Amino acid sequence: MPSYFKPNRNLERELAAEGDYQKGLAKGAQPAVDAAKQFAPVEEGDYRDGIEVVIDDDAVRIDAKDWKSHFIEWGTVDTPIFAPLRRGVRAAGLRFKESDR
Repeated sequence: MPSYFKPNRNLERELAAEGDYQKGLAKGAQPAVDAAKQFAPVEEGDYRDGIEVVIDDDAVRIDAKDWKSHFIEWGTVDTPIFAPLRRGVRAAGLRFKESDR
């Protein structure tokens, strides 16, 4: 009698809800945080010190919590594009996925 495999279409969501799984993802994201801190411009250190791994209900992400983060990552008329988060992710060998959060 042949065996059949039935894929679990909810697997990704179920795994994302597991605390140990998220902790493992967070551990894997830490090298990107470390690299991003190396790429971060430092005047006062607030931006660099605010780069961290964040575990949400459904995702693990890298975030910079300083109010200047967007300006430093994407640049302005007066600020060059530093992109430490994107560069850190790539330096750690991970893929960058833009989020609307």
